[in-house]
Amino acid sequence: MNRTQQYLVTLLERLPQWDLESDEQRATLEQIRQRVATADDLDAELRTLFRVQGCGDLALSLLWIAGKVESDPSRLESDASEEDLVFSRLRSALGISTASAEPTAAPVASVMDPFAGFPAPPPEIAPEQPAASEPPSAAEPVFPPFGAETSAPAPAGDTDAEAEERSLAVLMDRLLEAVQIGSDDRGEILSQVLTQCDTLAGLPDEPEDLRQYIQYLMEFLQYISSNQLLDDVRVMNMVSNIQDPLSQWVRMSPADRGGLLDPAFEILRDFRAMFE
Repeated sequence: MNRTQQYLVTLLERLPQWDLESDEQRATLEQIRQRVATADDLDAELRTLFRVQGCGDLALSLLWIAGKVESDPSRLESDASEEDLVFSRLRSALGISTASAEPTAAPVASVMDPFAGFPAPPPEIAPEQPAASEPPSAAEPVFPPFGAETSAPAPAGDTDAEAEERSLAVLMDRLLEAVQIGSDDRGEILSQVLTQCDTLAGLPDEPEDLRQYIQYLMEFLQYISSNQLLDDVRVMNMVSNIQDPLSQWVRMSPADRGGLLDPAFEILRDFRAMFE
């Protein structure tokens, strides 16, 4: 566990668990703490949390604090304002009304560099379902598991092309997770990626580097599908190495994207050699 992870773990341990309304909610907090503590890639773990339904603000608050810790080695312990911020976001994610006013911390969305390119939810998380007048039944989980991800909505002002580019990045994230865990729907997700590639290929004025990436990606995915290689460990490694450049590319402004897809090109140009 690195220093930033330890900082966040300690912060989560200091949250007033007794103010949560049920054992399930307290177990959720412990689940998040454990995932942060054991993550090999903290940024990726918090991006996963971001995609859990209703948890965008909670993930962004943790990313904001993590960024402050990484940029300031003198920060050793969380303060009350950080703990209040994270706890208020946790309560919102769990559907607990917050009677007290939000702390006057800087808005999370304004300092989201580690998460640049993903949409920032509004300061108050809009409910994913109509508000209920009574708490959910004990038979239904209060909080979706980390695997219950939803596609993040495109930020306001996105063009149709930008929204489609982000959709491809989300699908590539899902494909990587699917091949890593060997999920039964990995073939279906692969087909969805190919369909999204077709959509992007038909759009006018797409950047040339993305067009090239899509062409290589389609050839690669069609090859592994035709040859039933989805369970091959080499495929898992390759998907990981070509997914990350795309994820970085969609998060950056057009002026800052130069060369970001090059590492994927190097892998995809000669991918057949890996299987011969």
